[in-house]
Amino acid sequence: CLSYLDSVSDEDEEKYLGASYRISCDFGVTFGEIRKCPVTIPHGPLEMPDGSLMFIGRPYNHREVKDCIKAYKLLDNGEFEFVGEIEDIYNSKGEKATSCEPHSILLNDGKILTVLILKSK
Repeated sequence: CLSYLDSVSDEDEEKYLGASYRISCDFGVTFGEIRKCPVTIPHGPLEMPDGSLMFIGRPYNHREVKDCIKAYKLLDNGEFEFVGEIEDIYNSKGEKATSCEPHSILLNDGKILTVLILKSK
């Protein structure tokens, strides 16, 4: 059933697996190349007033997903700059919760509001 995995080369795995994104500058008519992202952002990046993009999500590569939430700004050169993170959240029993499905919006006063779904392990 999973024999197709043998057809995926190490190069393809490194290039395509993990969190990725593509940017369109013409309202979705065409898209740029596939690029890697340091976090999962199921609802997409947040556009800042200066036109830059903020990626707020769970750290992810094709080998592991982490429970914390981190924020990165996409720089003009295509690199990501770490901006900050949301500290671990614990439930009423003192158990660390898993933060899922982060979604962020920019408020009128310039603050960023991020909403999370929390799951206890």
